[in-house]
Amino acid sequence: MEMEQDDKALLRQYAEDHSESAFSGLVARYTNLVYAAALRSVNNAHHAEEISQAVFIILAQKAHRLSPNTILSGWLYQTTRLTAANFRRNEARRIRRDHEAYMRTIPTETEPDTWQSIAPLLEPAMGILKEKERDAVVLRFFEGRSLREVGAAFGASENAAKKRVGRALEKLRGFFIKRGVAVSAIALGAAISENSIQAAPAGLAVAISATSVKGTTVGASASILAHGTLKMMTWMKLKLAAEIGAAALLIGGTSFVALSTNRDAAGSSAADAGSWLGFSGQRRFLPIDFSEKLNAKLTESVLAAGGNDGENNLAGFPQGLQHFGGTLFDVEGIVQLGSRHLRIEHKEYPERVSGLKVHERCRRLHLLHGTGWAAGDGRTIAKLVLHYADGSERELKIRYGEHVLDWHQAHPQRPTDRHATLAWTGSNPVASSRGFRLCIYKTTFENPQPDLPVETIDYVSTMVNAAPFMLGLTLE
Repeated sequence: MEMEQDDKALLRQYAEDHSESAFSGLVARYTNLVYAAALRSVNNAHHAEEISQAVFIILAQKAHRLSPNTILSGWLYQTTRLTAANFRRNEARRIRRDHEAYMRTIPTETEPDTWQSIAPLLEPAMGILKEKERDAVVLRFFEGRSLREVGAAFGASENAAKKRVGRALEKLRGFFIKRGVAVSAIALGAAISENSIQAAPAGLAVAISATSVKGTTVGASASILAHGTLKMMTWMKLKLAAEIGAAALLIGGTSFVALSTNRDAAGSSAADAGSWLGFSGQRRFLPIDFSEKLNAKLTESVLAAGGNDGENNLAGFPQGLQHFGGTLFDVEGIVQLGSRHLRIEHKEYPERVSGLKVHERCRRLHLLHGTGWAAGDGRTIAKLVLHYADGSERELKIRYGEHVLDWHQAHPQRPTDRHATLAWTGSNPVASSRGFRLCIYKTTFENPQPDLPVETIDYVSTMVNAAPFMLGLTLE
């Protein structure tokens, strides 16, 4: 695609020759996109200008390290989200709570002012998308590209681009519906296309070029923002090489601090487990990415007799980066282990799921999990097998009653171990009809060998009646 090639040429020219004209061309092209995203995030024109300046300062400093395959508009959009999150992290929870309270007072039918309803939530919603989905939305609706052009940007067909954009819109639609904004995928796409780009103030592009490239004095706020965001981008290990906005996904949560690792973001690979994250400046969390090991969706009735198409599922469970019991988890689906009862039901799930990639040291492991059917109190129903860098291994036993209970409870209660807690309760049609609540638990285990890197982890069933499953695993 011509524009993508032009972007790459300008980036290369700036990175190699420090060309001010090349950089100014990129600023002129994308200032409106960056400014509009920043303005939606902070709802303050002056702050949006500072964020825009910080984003292009970051681009100036990172240009020589960007991958040739980077889609610049998507990169800039995500960097804007990250920088805006850094700016407003202490007040994000209040803003979201106030907005959701307001949304509950108005009708949930789609109305002509759809954009007014979705605009305050658009950046958090974009945060739930995968990198390629987000880039596809930016290209299609922010930049107004055709599906053929979107496909070309990914080296894919027009039909593949249509499917990717469609999946992304459905995810966004689900996000908004959960927050009281009923909107069709078509209306959502139209609203984003018509409103997502807003003209930046006159002279902002010139000011950005001057502060980013020529060394002109920049405001203290923009300088601090750029410095803080660059530290995040340098210290965070990303799940995907260009997915620099993982921290922005915390925009709806408590304040956070990104902490250093031994590998730079630019050198991260898809195998990297996740990003060390924390909050209150005290605890560091690394949610493990085991998406390649998932064997069931939250919408599937894994533990029901017969097929998986019923309503006895975890469809209402929060997805993405979420806090449970004070711990950050990355929830994308289910790792279901086999059990004696599941075999009776003719459902074949593995006894062992091996090779969850870690490659990190940690003091503790936090497990977000549940089980179908009960076992005797104190009976081991599963275990985590930790494989260390020196070739040794240790087992962490998961005991019924102490660490986890049946996921259907008439009277939800926490397990008996002081390091286990009831992390979430919810419902589905089947549980409600029986007078039950759905229960998911969090159990914290001490690492037996905290000074050694954990290379991989196995999740293993003991094949009793209880059918253990895992939703998240986080290192601390």
